[in-house]
Amino acid sequence: MLLHPLNVYTLSFLFTFLLYIFGWSSLYPKFSWQLILFFVVTFIINTILFTFLNKKKKVSYYDIKSSKKYRIITIIILACYVMEFIYEGKVPFISIILHEAYNYKSFVGIPTFHMILITFNPFFATLVFQAFLSIRKKEYLFLFLLNILPALLLFSRGMLLAIILNCIFVYLLSLSKFKLNKAKITGIILTFICSLIILYFFGVLGNIRIAQQIGSEKKVNKTIILDVGEATEKFRNSSIPKEYFWAYLYASSPLANLQNTINSVDKNFEFKEVPEFIKSELIWDFISKRIGKSNVKYNPVLITPHLTVSSVYIGPYLRLGWTGMYIMYIFTALMILIYILALSKYNKYYVTGICILNTLLVLNLFSNMFVYSAISFQLAYPLFLGVFEKLYKSNKFNKYKSYIKNYTDGFRKIKI
Repeated sequence: MLLHPLNVYTLSFLFTFLLYIFGWSSLYPKFSWQLILFFVVTFIINTILFTFLNKKKKVSYYDIKSSKKYRIITIIILACYVMEFIYEGKVPFISIILHEAYNYKSFVGIPTFHMILITFNPFFATLVFQAFLSIRKKEYLFLFLLNILPALLLFSRGMLLAIILNCIFVYLLSLSKFKLNKAKITGIILTFICSLIILYFFGVLGNIRIAQQIGSEKKVNKTIILDVGEATEKFRNSSIPKEYFWAYLYASSPLANLQNTINSVDKNFEFKEVPEFIKSELIWDFISKRIGKSNVKYNPVLITPHLTVSSVYIGPYLRLGWTGMYIMYIFTALMILIYILALSKYNKYYVTGICILNTLLVLNLFSNMFVYSAISFQLAYPLFLGVFEKLYKSNKFNKYKSYIKNYTDGFRKIKI
């Protein structure tokens, strides 16, 4: 099963390695044997863990039933965003279209409420997409589109990308219930074509954003990103649409920054750094920022100031050296194992949870998504709602519901 989270980790980094080899940017340093060895070791361990876990608990897909709750919850989500826009006094997408002096990254919304909203929204959008694949009604496709609308209005490419990745994994996982036939092959080909289209428009949005950041009133210049990423003449003269250079840089520059940092910083393990490592690399950011700020800043050595992402392993290396990277991998593998074992297949949100975990592992190519609550907190909803629904259907809870009903019925009988 290629879509098992353990395999997704391996394939994600392996794919990035292959992109790196294309050599479309003159900024990229050569891989060191230590970094190659590190990934080879993690790939081998992942394969062993997958072989063991797949025998006990296979990852599979199943359909979910229709429910009126999808409409109600969608309306509530949209109403919550209206409240946020009123509170903020701006709609980022509209401000950008009107060329207003507004930084969309400054949108913070209603404190705490905003974090819950932007994590529940992608989770629910993914669930609605699964419902659409299960029921095949246009109504659910419309509800899904309504649930991705906030990401566009917030001009949040990260949120939009997370939802799209979630849904791609849901769709690919849904194909696993069919035997290899013409329809399945067609589905895989369509997924590949759609991915190319999405990546193209990802580049288009990138060009618009960078033009807005430099205050350009002229037509968007496609060559800006080629200059920033120092695209080779081989790529510049090729027939490949230049919008794809955005995707190439985003996917491969994290490893370039990681390798560049390893080349520039000789970091060894120091026990005094362990508490800071735990706080900064293993704990949700909305918790760690309340524990206290670090007195020492760890900045990666970037290949260019414009490409700032450096994968999940950059922080661990800068704090604990190679030991930190291996500890981070062990933490990643344990999180995968624990989450899969904790997420029951009888849980309605099982497929959604697995696909969100896969998305997190893919996005770990860029940064540490375990501490980035906007992504990792989504994993809590399948577990929490699964347990809640199990308790709701239990006999003990039914007695409580019966007590409440009798209590309220008694009030209705009282004449005023």
